Amino acid sequence: MCLRKYQFSKKLKLSRPEHFRLVFSSGKRLFGHFFVLVYRPNSLGYPRLGVVLRKSVFRTSVKRNLVRRVVQELFRLRREELLSYDVIFVSQAAAQKASRQEWQQCIENLWTQLVSASAGFVSV
Repeated sequence: MCLRKYQFSKKLKLSRPEHFRLVFSSGKRLFGHFFVLVYRPNSLGYPRLGVVLRKSVFRTSVKRNLVRRVVQELFRLRREELLSYDVIFVSQAAAQKASRQEWQQCIENLWTQLVSASAGFVSV
């Protein structure tokens, strides 16, 4: 098994503000208890991830970084199931009081919804 395909490289991150704007303006949304997943097909041939965590929800950078690592790790493990999508996770206020296991469950449910929603999508 090739470990390289499971790495989370820089090209898999949404980093430019215009990419975030494009996904937010024309993307579809899936709602979970603690996160909103905004997604939009891209023409790159691989998925990209962005994470938006509000300071009003996660007050400390330690907590924000923990959530970001959890989201990135679950994305890294399941990215083969995703086709060419730009995906953004946005935190909701309820996430503040939730445990790590609850975040993971919510994120897994959103990934499953996204994979089933993308079943009819053909990569360009």
